[in-house]
Amino acid sequence: MNPVQRILNLLGDVVLIPIYPLTKNPAAKSWQLRTRESMRDPVYLRSFAGKNIGVLLGSASGGLCTIDFDRDADIEPFLENNPRLRDTTRTKRVRGCNFWIFVDGEFPQSAKLPFGEWRADGNQTVIYGSAIDRKKGETEPTEYKFLNE
Repeated sequence: MNPVQRILNLLGDVVLIPIYPLTKNPAAKSWQLRTRESMRDPVYLRSFAGKNIGVLLGSASGGLCTIDFDRDADIEPFLENNPRLRDTTRTKRVRGCNFWIFVDGEFPQSAKLPFGEWRADGNQTVIYGSAIDRKKGETEPTEYKFLNE
């Protein structure tokens, strides 16, 4: 199954964003303006070939938000305080992880947190591909992977 279809099967009616290979950077301008209608455009869907894939978060994707953890050590204490999130969709690349959650109704704006980030409207999180962050001392690309689907 192609990665776009796999992600849509997992997350539902969300907006995906093509990301430059080996980066976390969207490959198109105005990516924040994409809508679910974009996901029915064959030309847009072909733009994902050979690229990483991000998910446009917040209202555009039906309330899908992510909690981004920068360090592995912060995850278990968070889960002890939020046990309902233990089985939610979770992805990881090198360190930390992202929890993927749908929020019914209003949700907070995107914000920095002591352990990472709350990502909602106006943000995206990469869910597929591989990246390398030389600023963090990485020397080889690492794949994004699912810890929980």
